[in-house]
Amino acid sequence: MQKQNVIIFSSFQSLELVKKLKAGIEERCKEIEVVNWEEYFKSVYPQNYSKKKAFPLFRFLTKRVPSFDFAILIAGGEDEIHRGVKDPQKKEPEIYLGMRDNVIFELGMCCMALGESRVILLHKNDTQLFADLRGLNSDQKMLKGDNGKRKCTQLTINNIQLKAFEYSDENNVEELSRKIVDYINEKSDDYSPVVVGAACSTAQGYMDNFIMSAANAFKAYREGKDNVVLEIAGKKLEKEPETLEFRILLPTADACRNVPEILSDTKTASAGIYNCRKSKISNGELKPSKGRSVLFACKQKGSTLQIIDIPTTFQASYKTAEAILGIKDDALSDAERFRYITKEISMFAATLTKLTQQANEKNAGIKVVIEYASFDCDVDRKNLPWLYE
Repeated sequence: MQKQNVIIFSSFQSLELVKKLKAGIEERCKEIEVVNWEEYFKSVYPQNYSKKKAFPLFRFLTKRVPSFDFAILIAGGEDEIHRGVKDPQKKEPEIYLGMRDNVIFELGMCCMALGESRVILLHKNDTQLFADLRGLNSDQKMLKGDNGKRKCTQLTINNIQLKAFEYSDENNVEELSRKIVDYINEKSDDYSPVVVGAACSTAQGYMDNFIMSAANAFKAYREGKDNVVLEIAGKKLEKEPETLEFRILLPTADACRNVPEILSDTKTASAGIYNCRKSKISNGELKPSKGRSVLFACKQKGSTLQIIDIPTTFQASYKTAEAILGIKDDALSDAERFRYITKEISMFAATLTKLTQQANEKNAGIKVVIEYASFDCDVDRKNLPWLYE
């Protein structure tokens, strides 16, 4: 699992629970990094926060929430809600504990930015959830005490994808942390179609325009159709290739910090793989009698022709996020840019994997292996030995 970045939102009253959850989750899983909303606000607006000056949270949230992989929201029942009744015979309004209004707003924003399945709601058992969450005509039960005026709500609808955990004791952090970590591990490759960048559509274009194009051309070449010619520059083939395999190289988490620069480097496009020009990789080309040629870096292993590629196209998804969110306008930190690009790369990989599975369900017979390169020859020579054989 790639590192997952998680932000927790809550009211001020639930900050201690936030801190305990952050420690519990990170202790249980080193691949999950949790951001406490208060510390996050302080890091972005240190002068305003320390002097209690006003600062623009709405703009902050719309630009930065989409960079996270998951969000956790705590409904601690901090507000006592007085709801008026229409029945004139009832003199007293309904009184119940509800979520803080800013947490409701952040919950909706996170669901839209990340997708419902990547949002986790922790709600205290004496907190009544609003109708959009619990479902109309949902079961309610009256709690004893407080003159019987506080109600809690049972989640009764089955079609909600948002994950909800109920808690009664704020000290039971270990159990909550375990449930949250298990859920994140389960959903780490489950991306919602609600995304800010263009990684999913970019992967679709890459699948259609490169992988399927090369696979179809190779099939035509093997069958002697359409006058397709296979040309390998710089090296003769050991024997006629019978099968095709795609080796897709994506940046490792550490390499992601320099991905925009790596992908814009001319060496990447010309040599087929950044900083590995001394390897035995050579450029290849499938040339049909008409239409566009398919260029690639390649190696041969027995009767298998390996097409090796770094899909630089997913840089477009990062640039899309920059354009839509105005990332540069608010001077995001290196850590925030790192979250954006790593998330786009993970979404690209997950989408490409699903597209390959779907194609093979239709008997496409395509083999795609996704691996991660550091773009450091010494490291890659150890982790990707086949690349240097």
